[in-house]
Amino acid sequence: CKTHLNHNPEEDIVHLRLSENLKESIALKLLQGIPTDKILDHVRDNITNEDIQRDYLVTKQDISNVKRQYNTEGIERHGNDHTSVRSWVAEMQSLDYDPVVAYKQQGTPSPEEGILNDDFLLVIQTQFQLHMMKAFGKNIICVDATHGTNLYDFLLITIIVVDNFGEGIPVAWAITTKEDTAMIKYFLKTLIARTGPISALVFMSDDANQYW
Repeated sequence: CKTHLNHNPEEDIVHLRLSENLKESIALKLLQGIPTDKILDHVRDNITNEDIQRDYLVTKQDISNVKRQYNTEGIERHGNDHTSVRSWVAEMQSLDYDPVVAYKQQGTPSPEEGILNDDFLLVIQTQFQLHMMKAFGKNIICVDATHGTNLYDFLLITIIVVDNFGEGIPVAWAITTKEDTAMIKYFLKTLIARTGPISALVFMSDDANQYW
């Protein structure tokens, strides 16, 4: 207000909402287990868009709000893990943007040759991740597999792109029972069906035959 002598523009900005892209980026980092202080440092060091002034003022309270909004500290819907996952998938599929790219439960018919009835696959890509893959996937794409991520000994396969600042951004996840050629092929096939064709200048992966 023009008549308020002690008016501080930052007091107005701080009441604005964070951009959706920033909130999704923070949620991804929380899911990776990155501490709040490191997230704050990363955000403040890397924001360059002068039009998103509110994002410069991100606080610990903002990150706590993101934790609640995206439920990054736990998504259990039922005591039985299989039922809990089905419930979560159904909830995600009801959203305007469905982050579930592919879902095959154990004990269901195979969607592709080489994938067994007892195999499991859950492919996830948020809207922010979709935008990042389209924006930076033409440069460098990395694939990283982590074994033994839960008591079922499932694998977590992460697709990563590198942004203009040299920072790696996870742009898709696959939780699966195996990492053979058939499963990797089906994972990438479902992902490309959503993103459209992407041709990277550099592709990096584990030194394993199934990726080549």
